[in-house]
Amino acid sequence: MSNAKSIYNQENTYICEVCGKEFIPLKLTYSKRFCSKSCHAKYAHKFSLTKEAYEKTLATLKIKKEQKEKEILKSRKSYNCENCGKLVTPENYFGTGRFCCRSCANKIGSKLANTEEKRKEKSNTIKNTFEDKGIYNNKTEKELYYLKCEFKFNSNLYQYIIGNNLLKTYKWFNSSYNPNGVVKDHRISRIYGWENKINPNLISHPANCEIMLQITNAFKSGNCSITVKELKEAIKEWDMKYGVYSQTIYDEHLLD
Repeated sequence: MSNAKSIYNQENTYICEVCGKEFIPLKLTYSKRFCSKSCHAKYAHKFSLTKEAYEKTLATLKIKKEQKEKEILKSRKSYNCENCGKLVTPENYFGTGRFCCRSCANKIGSKLANTEEKRKEKSNTIKNTFEDKGIYNNKTEKELYYLKCEFKFNSNLYQYIIGNNLLKTYKWFNSSYNPNGVVKDHRISRIYGWENKINPNLISHPANCEIMLQITNAFKSGNCSITVKELKEAIKEWDMKYGVYSQTIYDEHLLD
């Protein structure tokens, strides 16, 4: 106990803002503005509003808020939802004035996110950003190839990926918080693609993805779980079921 007192006594003394008394805080976490709870309460009461003033302030703020809402409502116009075509009145205005509800907004967002143009635009934006920072300039050809082989598909396609049931059970791998989680694995590995000069559009296709436990992925290392011929068949089957993921694959005759 004597050691604790000596520590506090070494601190500088403070002047209470209410009573002017010199004091040393009893605990390091206590306020250094008031000597006691009583002085703190007196200070708070001195600058607090009376009940009548408080209610008057609330009423004024409420009126201003209602006036602002009326002005906003007057500036809005009726519009048709871009997804379902439903007429939306100013009273039911949603978001930025493009959709009628969150469901329609998500549907359009999902479609746009999975178009090849959108993916290319996103990829180019990232690439330009990296080039501006000098990151791409320091990459080797192999490292650039690996970047192009990364999976860029939207999360709503996870339900069609092999091993998606593991994701629901184990969640995504995190070395700190979830070391027993799952990862996305390339069935035809990137190292095999690099060594055999396989087009990265094939390697990054969702049909080449498999969700597996991190420990399984570590044992698999750079090995392949399917052949290139099997991957091409899987891509054709994927595109027939879920729509063409990458038109570039067909334009460049990569499945021939």
